[in-house]
Amino acid sequence: MIAKLLVVLIFLFTFETLAAFQLGTGFNSATGGRLVPSINLGVGSSSFEVIFSSTGVSTPAYYHSAYKVAGYWTWKAGDFLIGDIDAGFGAGALYAVRSFADTGAQFETKSDYVLGPAFFVRWSFLGPVFLAVDSLYGVVGPSNRFLDIVSLNARDNVNFMIGIRL
Repeated sequence: MIAKLLVVLIFLFTFETLAAFQLGTGFNSATGGRLVPSINLGVGSSSFEVIFSSTGVSTPAYYHSAYKVAGYWTWKAGDFLIGDIDAGFGAGALYAVRSFADTGAQFETKSDYVLGPAFFVRWSFLGPVFLAVDSLYGVVGPSNRFLDIVSLNARDNVNFMIGIRL
């Protein structure tokens, strides 16, 4: 479902002038701090951008996969050393599924989702190469405890990436 949505968005943006595509890899905090690689795909223009990321890990004892999509209104925030800084603000959603097997037991599977505001900063240097960080602050999800929402710390998702933007 998410992949189909991303394909539709890519085709819609290709008709907009100055459409840009990005492909990156990095690390995502969806797996609870473990350094698990992620893949990031994006499409957008100079004023709006959609970024999709996926990360996951699988062992004989457990697996964990997470998928995030976020849309950002973007602007050029300035210059830094040899490149441009772009920033964005918008909203995003994250869906995660994880499962583990206790000794001799069947896999127990749980999934959850979060929705909330999203931000990103991208430093483009060496032509199309960039370093970026994007974050999603999950304020809507399965357990909306007041302190989690106010402190914005229970379901945050941060993604560091390096990639190419064409």
